Amino acid sequence: MLGGYPHLVVIPDADGPGVDCLGRLIDAGLVPNLLHGEHGEDARDLYQRVGPSGFRRLIDNELIS
Repeated sequence: MLGGYPHLVVIPDADGPGVDCLGRLIDAGLVPNLLHGEHGEDARDLYQRVGPSGFRRLIDNELIS
């Protein structure tokens, strides 16, 4: 539903099920922007690791590129 929204950023869980889900989303054309954390991270882990301003910068960089 949101795949056509240009400001959508998908941050998948970096585990087996998360990667499988990401593949299905990409195949369906629903991932306009993608941000990966480190192995085993989910979006909350990434946020905690880089902090609020770092998280915002990562998302902004993904939307610009």
